[in-house]
Amino acid sequence: MALLSYCEYYVYTMKKSTAEGKKWVYSNSSVYVPQTGYFDDMVKSGKVGANCTFPANWSLRDMGVMPPSLKFYCDKDGNFAGYNTVIRFLEPVCEITDLRAENVTFKDLYEAGKVKPGDIFLANPQHTFIYRGDQTFYATGHDSIWHSDPTAQTEDPQKAVFDEWIVPMATNKNYTYKISYVIRLKDDFIPQHYRNAEGKLVENPMYDPATSPVFKPSEYLCYDTNGRDNILAGAFFDLSNGFNLKKFSPAGNINDGQIYYDNTTLTYTDIQFSGGNDYALNPTCWFDANGNRSDVKDENHKYLCGFWTQLDQTCIVDSFALYTQNVGATSGTRIGDIDGFDILVSTDGQNWTVVYSIERASAEDKWSYITDERNLSPQGVIMTHYVYDYFITGPIEASYIMFALTCGRTQDVAGAEKYGHSIASTSATYFRVAEFQVYRAEEFS
Repeated sequence: MALLSYCEYYVYTMKKSTAEGKKWVYSNSSVYVPQTGYFDDMVKSGKVGANCTFPANWSLRDMGVMPPSLKFYCDKDGNFAGYNTVIRFLEPVCEITDLRAENVTFKDLYEAGKVKPGDIFLANPQHTFIYRGDQTFYATGHDSIWHSDPTAQTEDPQKAVFDEWIVPMATNKNYTYKISYVIRLKDDFIPQHYRNAEGKLVENPMYDPATSPVFKPSEYLCYDTNGRDNILAGAFFDLSNGFNLKKFSPAGNINDGQIYYDNTTLTYTDIQFSGGNDYALNPTCWFDANGNRSDVKDENHKYLCGFWTQLDQTCIVDSFALYTQNVGATSGTRIGDIDGFDILVSTDGQNWTVVYSIERASAEDKWSYITDERNLSPQGVIMTHYVYDYFITGPIEASYIMFALTCGRTQDVAGAEKYGHSIASTSATYFRVAEFQVYRAEEFS
């Protein structure tokens, strides 16, 4: 009923908007209609429309079943596209039935009494729809009621503009589609929110977070500190606390305790230094720890970029752990980022001491992999590597902590071969940190 209440709200909003002159278009491109995110955010964006997958994805996101960054659909071969990224969220709350080998149509299932209102159907060829009940469908693809408008802002060759998303079963082609999968919310699933009769989002009084079967990221993700007191927990990092930085976003992810890279929630901090790819591959200038530039590389001026934070109080520190995202977010491509870096500390924010330095991390086999299956990309590639080590200085007093890059993505052929990476040539100015931790010396913990 919660899923149906959301779908009714989507239909109501679309029809009210079209009555006021707004064109809701069919689109498979984010250029014209956001392909992920929440329904209300799409409406606010001004780019409005849908394709056949939208009601299923919108409703599951709105109910809190899966993150707004994810989507699924039926591909041209009748397969469950997006399965690897959404299954951990759907399995706790949905029954998912694979019918690809059964050669059955919606008509077969309906006549056998195997269809319920709210069932989501992935159908071949490349189609998704929801049974509404009362012999009607929610249809937001070319199976809906629409008219062609050559002025519509959409890439759709038919320039479809929607008129109605509730269609009768008897006159709709969904009735004869071959079904690949059926997704059905479990009877014991109680969503946190639903839409009331006026379409307003309201708390479900029956929802109990303690017993809800919804996927809980905190049970899936790891917040390990190697058994140490991490003094960077809750510390402040920002683009302004650094030098030669173009991007540092989202800053809070660099010390949120999340050491795994999670493909669904993007838990890394994406960092870019200035100068472009040519500069990244062949630097023409370098910086010291205070951001002073030099056209000559020397012992002090050796950094491409750096960032720092001031601690709440002076601490005695002796070690660190750096976790990086070494694989493309959804592609699974091994990118081999961060080959050389220094960690520095200071008591006044001006005079810095290098406490750790590595120039060829990949070639020197310094990285270790998190091999837990939770850290695998959809392609089965390990997504995070890390280094955990003691400072060369031994325990040292610190009021400020700095990370400074000396070499970006792997440029060393031997290192690249060792880790299965390719030598970076594009987007070389980017690197990604999943987590940065610095530990209080054990005798001072």
